[in-house]
Amino acid sequence: MVDTSNHTISVGVSHFSTFVVIQSNQPVIQVDGDASSTPDIEVFNFPNPFNLQSKTKTLNHGGSTSDLTTDGTIIRYAIPAAMAGHAAIEIYTLVGEKVRSLNLGAPSTDTYNYVEWNGRNDAGNAVASGVYIGMLKVGSKTKFFKMAVIK
Repeated sequence: MVDTSNHTISVGVSHFSTFVVIQSNQPVIQVDGDASSTPDIEVFNFPNPFNLQSKTKTLNHGGSTSDLTTDGTIIRYAIPAAMAGHAAIEIYTLVGEKVRSLNLGAPSTDTYNYVEWNGRNDAGNAVASGVYIGMLKVGSKTKFFKMAVIK
């Protein structure tokens, strides 16, 4: 909710987040051209937070469903056709250490794709409890998302 008279923005979230609030009389939201016509990469994981125990989740694919069993989390992503190309997900600790790389090849565009992260690093060891940053990279475009591991 934007309150222009008090110069505040209120946001309700249901996940781990950190916000910095600075008083300013400058516009907070600006749109150059028609930004709504430019599709963007979508990415998030579920469950979030997650533990490293076996669980089965149902995936929805435009009317059909399937089940996937994982020891970690499932990352759902969608790439617009205009951004088609090689894709990869890299997972980092909060201090910037890379713990895992997931090569996605050239995934289907304009549809939901799913990949599992089993909560292990590239050496095959289980990661520690904490917050991790995922980065989906498609060509020169990137999109970040947060994941929390609890034990």
